[in-house]
Amino acid sequence: MHRESDKQPEEPTPAFLAREGDDFVEAERLLRQSLALRPDETALQLGLADVMRAQARYAEAESLARRILDRLPEISAGDSQAALAATNIVGHARLACGSPRDAIQLFERAVALGVRLGPSMNPHLAEAWLGLCEAHDENGDSAGLGAALGRARAAVDELGADHRLQVDVRYWEAILAATARRLAETERALDRALAIAKTESAYDHAIQLKVRHTLGTLYRAQQRYDEAEALFESLLPEVARRLSLRHERYSLVLHSFARVRRTQGRWREAEAMLAEALEG
Repeated sequence: MHRESDKQPEEPTPAFLAREGDDFVEAERLLRQSLALRPDETALQLGLADVMRAQARYAEAESLARRILDRLPEISAGDSQAALAATNIVGHARLACGSPRDAIQLFERAVALGVRLGPSMNPHLAEAWLGLCEAHDENGDSAGLGAALGRARAAVDELGADHRLQVDVRYWEAILAATARRLAETERALDRALAIAKTESAYDHAIQLKVRHTLGTLYRAQQRYDEAEALFESLLPEVARRLSLRHERYSLVLHSFARVRRTQGRWREAEAMLAEALEG
């Protein structure tokens, strides 16, 4: 008879490895293939919803996550982890649809569930606190952002100093500092975020791209136009490759780059970038 500590860790599935490598098409193909054989498996459904969210297919992700939540009472009490993960996905979808107040309620619900479940749920709980940071920021509530960030930092610290979510914590520290016009502190936090990101086999490159975009915007605000230009030039193709030309982040980077070009007096290039951003 094996003790719990004697159990070998489960091998990561091909779908998980594809998702970790940002190969969303392959991850979705593998998940749908598995769901064809096991259509009621909650973990597979959650995986598919997460892949949809990562591709900014928020309506599909929300629909699937809500179906999971509707089914959970019929499954088992052990699916509280799935309920927390699904609630986080719905919260992010509501944010993407421009409903930060709805998102705040959802992330608060996820936080309450995570706190009841205890330390074993810490990764999802940390993600819920970070989602609450974003929701308060979108709602223009810097005090709410600061309070949520303190709890998020504590939850992520429990996961380890080199955990991938430390990138998110440093990002929100930068945003909070920028709100108070503490630009030197903002840059230090963004640099720390990128330093952590470089050591990670990143599960989600979206936050890294957001950090770099914010750093470029900071350079522009500080009139460091050459540095902003170099950063945006390297960032645009990476956003297109990792997230797609249709992703909101691509349009946002284009818009920021256009502002740099306009400041440099390169009006035609700026206009072309703005036109492309509007098409996105």
